[in-house]
Amino acid sequence: MKKYNLKNIIISAAALTVISALGACGLNEKDAAKGNSLFEEVTDTTSNTPAADYASSENTAEESTGDDFAEIPDYEAYVNAFVQNKDKWLVCEDPSGLAIRAYDYNSDGSIEFVTSYAAGSGYYSSNHFYHVNPESGELTELSMEYTDQENMEGLSEADLSMYKSSQSDVYLDGDTYYYPAFDYSKSGSSESAETKYFFTVKDDKVTFISLGSVYTYTDEAGAEQTTYYDDANEETTQEIYFALEDAFTGSKTKITHNNNWVHDSIDNLKALSDEELTRQLMETLN
Repeated sequence: MKKYNLKNIIISAAALTVISALGACGLNEKDAAKGNSLFEEVTDTTSNTPAADYASSENTAEESTGDDFAEIPDYEAYVNAFVQNKDKWLVCEDPSGLAIRAYDYNSDGSIEFVTSYAAGSGYYSSNHFYHVNPESGELTELSMEYTDQENMEGLSEADLSMYKSSQSDVYLDGDTYYYPAFDYSKSGSSESAETKYFFTVKDDKVTFISLGSVYTYTDEAGAEQTTYYDDANEETTQEIYFALEDAFTGSKTKITHNNNWVHDSIDNLKALSDEELTRQLMETLN
């Protein structure tokens, strides 16, 4: 069966205007303008499922509480060093603002810093992960990899900032934490696509593991149609699509995770003193 690109949303003239204005935030106008359909054929037809290497098929998840996370030490030196580098990461011109958080995603004693936004009517998202050396002040951006990378087209990433001020279920497997994420994109009122992910942070790399996608559109008769795709981007049934997450999380320990973000306009964030921005970012660690 042919595989299709769920990410290549039709770009309206209005959306292109937003993308052009947001080039500094990581959106690439040239990549975004590729294609003229939500689906674009992909030549790779392998039947391997990308999430299979990360998941167990047994649905035996244990539920726990946020207390299972390691106690958070005094990270103020890390946050101070990150704030001192704000000229490098506080550059997004998205009119809806920027979401920022500090968190030890892999519980190794070193903070990851994240900047995220979702802009425009199509919810075009971009994320950046950073490490900072609290002694030298050196800022390093982490690499990101998506298991459905062939479908990304540089257009939109997971909507991490959509989880701000909420709780979510995180899954622990050994010493690895898996955090939920999704990417929602739309074109007008007739087409939309949503991809489910779990992401994990190891060393200087963030890996987003796709657990399938849903494509919804309105046909010529005005009826809504929905197609489901599995983690290998092959068309599947609704039942299998929803079973993928259970299979992935089944043998892992479930933990309740607080998603605390600082979210404001760029102008307001720039107007904050270093001390106030540090204080607000420290609160996202809880």
